[in-house]
Amino acid sequence: MLTIVVYHSKGGVGKTTLSGLLAQFMAGLGYAGAILDLDRQGSQTQLFGFPPDTPQLLGDVVQRTRPIESALLPVREDMVPRFKGCTPGVLALCPGGRAAQLAVDEVVHDPRQFGLDSNLAVFRDVLADLSRTADFAVLDLGPSDPDVVFGALVVADYILIPTDSERLSLDQLPYVLSEVAAAQQVNPGLDILGIVPTKTEYHFGRMRASKSLSATWARLTTHYDDLLLRDDDGLIDLPYDEDWKVAVWITEVLFSASVGKRVKADAMRFLNAVGAKIGIEAVTYE
Repeated sequence: MLTIVVYHSKGGVGKTTLSGLLAQFMAGLGYAGAILDLDRQGSQTQLFGFPPDTPQLLGDVVQRTRPIESALLPVREDMVPRFKGCTPGVLALCPGGRAAQLAVDEVVHDPRQFGLDSNLAVFRDVLADLSRTADFAVLDLGPSDPDVVFGALVVADYILIPTDSERLSLDQLPYVLSEVAAAQQVNPGLDILGIVPTKTEYHFGRMRASKSLSATWARLTTHYDDLLLRDDDGLIDLPYDEDWKVAVWITEVLFSASVGKRVKADAMRFLNAVGAKIGIEAVTYE
C-alpha cells in the first residue's frame, strides 16, 4: 500500500486541499484507498461533505477499540473524478477532528496503556490493517505534536510539503525538513515528493504585493530549489484564489462542470507532477 503524508507545521497552507486532491486523483486512476483525517479541525471530513457531527472514528481506531475497516466512510461516487482511459476506483474517509486528535495524542504519549510497544507502532499497525483492502492511504496531518508527526512519517512512503507565501511558513520549512530527516533515520525509504508553494497569486480577493511574492520565490529557489515540485514546464504552484476556495469547499468533485478551466488546469498539472514522481503516467479529465 502506498502511503503519502501531507504536512507543514503551520496551519492554513493548503494541506487539506492537497490531501483531498491526491486522494481523489488516486481513486480516479482506479485504485482503492482511504484518507485519514489527522487535523484537529476535522477539515478533511467537512471537505468531503460529511456533517460536523460525524463521529470521529479515527480516535477509536488508533486506540484499538475499532478496526479500521469499520471506521471508513465511503466517499460519494460523484466525488471521484473520471479520467480518460481509467475506470474509477473507490475512496473512503476515516473521520477525525479535535476529539480524535486528543485520542491520538493520548496513545502517542502513553502507548503501553494501549498495548503498544512504542509510539512508532501507533500508525504502523493501523496502516498494516488498512493495507489488506486498500491500495493507497493519504494522511492529512494538521499542525500537531512532533511525536504524532514522527509516528506518521516513519510509516510513510512519501511526504508532500505545501507552503504559502507568508514569511512564517517559509521560516518553519527548515524545522519541517529536520522532522523529515529525523524520520528518515528510522524510515530511509521516506521520499519528499516536493515542496509546493500555494496562494501565490491572489489571497481571497486581495492581490498580493508583487515585491513580497518575488521575495518568496527568491527564497524558495535559493534554499530549496532541489526540493520544489516541477514538471517539464517548470515549478509547480497553486494560486489558491477565490475560485479555488469555492471549488474545494462546495463538497463536489473538483473537476465538475461548475469549476473553472483554470482551476482544473492548475489541479491537473499539480496531480500529474506528483504522479510522475511515483511512476504514474499523465492523465486528462474526461
